[in-house]
Amino acid sequence: MMFVFFFIVIAALFFAIRWILGYSGCGVSHTLKNNNDALEILKIRYAKGEITKDEFEEIKKHL
Repeated sequence: MMFVFFFIVIAALFFAIRWILGYSGCGVSHTLKNNNDALEILKIRYAKGEITKDEFEEIKKHL
């Protein structure tokens, strides 16, 4: 019974640390989030007129 208690405590600490550090658990979802953020920034820059349509399309291809 004591083993189960310690396992639960260790698991709770592990998940608490992951939650505090913001670890997503999967590199893919983190990468997708970064790509979406980059695309949003790109759209905003285009809307502000900071980049041309050609520049927008070129950068978008690379994202």
